[in-house]
Amino acid sequence: MVTLDEVCSRITDGTHQSPTWVESGVPFIFVSNIKSRSISLDTSKFISSEEYEKLTQRTPIEIGDVLYTVVGSYGKPAMVRNSQPFAFQRHVAHLKPNRDLLDPEYLELILEAPEVKRQADERVTGVAQKTLILRELRSLQIPLPPLAEQKRIAGILDAADALRAKRRESLAQLDALLQSTFLHLFGDPVTNPMGWERRPLGEITSIDAPMIDPQKTEYANLLHYGPDRIEKETGELLPALTAEQDGLISGKFLCSPGEILYSKIRPYLNKVALVRERCLCSADVYPVRPDGEVLTKEYLWLLLRSGAFLDYVAGFSRRANIPKLNRKQFSGYQAPLPPLDLQHRFARIVESVERQKERLRGHLAELDALFASLQHRAFRGEL
Repeated sequence: MVTLDEVCSRITDGTHQSPTWVESGVPFIFVSNIKSRSISLDTSKFISSEEYEKLTQRTPIEIGDVLYTVVGSYGKPAMVRNSQPFAFQRHVAHLKPNRDLLDPEYLELILEAPEVKRQADERVTGVAQKTLILRELRSLQIPLPPLAEQKRIAGILDAADALRAKRRESLAQLDALLQSTFLHLFGDPVTNPMGWERRPLGEITSIDAPMIDPQKTEYANLLHYGPDRIEKETGELLPALTAEQDGLISGKFLCSPGEILYSKIRPYLNKVALVRERCLCSADVYPVRPDGEVLTKEYLWLLLRSGAFLDYVAGFSRRANIPKLNRKQFSGYQAPLPPLDLQHRFARIVESVERQKERLRGHLAELDALFASLQHRAFRGEL
């Protein structure tokens, strides 16, 4: 076992300066751009080439370096895989592995091991914003087998991770299929090429789920969903805790199948989910029930996730420090209303696709468990 400081030639963080933004140039990325084993350069912030040279002249970013988030969503590693220049904020650490001792891909993969995450959890400071300071990052310990063994282990873990990536891609393709089917059947909600009648959401939906005391025994085992438990864009419900496990004390909405969970906080994140079983949701989520006489939950679910509705809420979001869609704004959206039989046809398609997605999610859960087991065995030198 060695510390990261012993096997990395340098561990620094991003710039502490306030960059001068330009319209185009070198991408400047944030914690949100670092995903598990990937770095997204899709950003709206850019700096000039001259400023980039000044920021990176002491520690240039090279292929094989590893970035690691240290603030907020800390503990996400990603190896640099191409030579496109970019800069990053101080909430991201920059690790340069000593190539004579440490294989970069092994480092990236082992940093995701539960044992390393546990060490990070024990070292973070702060309450509102968890922070892993560089001194503590440098002290994290990892196993150090010989380089050839590191490469073998990395190959096994990478193959298992590739299977997970394929399952995730299949899920994304099924979701894209639903969205394209929606547009094919109903047309673009903005232009409304079919000429469907439009009615305000306030007339064809209701937000009147009962507010309950989550401390009562009858609600203790119900899962609790806040905005953080709804995956953006896809609308997937993420693993959640029960009311009892979450230690809830304030009132929550009691939600039932047939409703849609719509996150009203930062609506541009597009967090919209179908309720599949009785559950609780926080006050930051609207439990929306469609009027079954004119509207199906499946049509409403895709409508609220559509680019048309996102463009509608964006106008309100830009005018607030903490964007939030109030009920009046939500209810004012003029929704196209296709014939109910066509909506039911779409609902059957959604049901079929969701069954396929459920099977894929089951396979993905098995692969996630396998990957975690392989990481654990790698950390213990048993792989």
